[in-house]
Amino acid sequence: MNLSDAERKDLILTHLSREYPNHFLLTKAVAIRARELKSGSTPLLDGFTDDQARNQSVLVALEEFYEKKLIIQNDQPEPIIAEEKITKKAKPTTEPLDVETPA
Repeated sequence: MNLSDAERKDLILTHLSREYPNHFLLTKAVAIRARELKSGSTPLLDGFTDDQARNQSVLVALEEFYEKKLIIQNDQPEPIIAEEKITKKAKPTTEPLDVETPA
């Protein structure tokens, strides 16, 4: 089944609106990402060329949120790459602990 871009956007928006009930926040995050794509940012999904990302920036941004490559966190409209969330969670320390030994 081949869907038009408009039909695909509608389906993705329906799904994302369940995940992110704040529609204004979702709209702002998608707009920020679409603007980045228009400015030449590389798409996070395979299957989209840089030209497609620039010409269909809203669709590509929606797809990135749908595929969980980007997320919205802490009610901030700035989209976060999903891998960054994982790496920022637990950062192991490489410094030795200062432990006093009994004399």
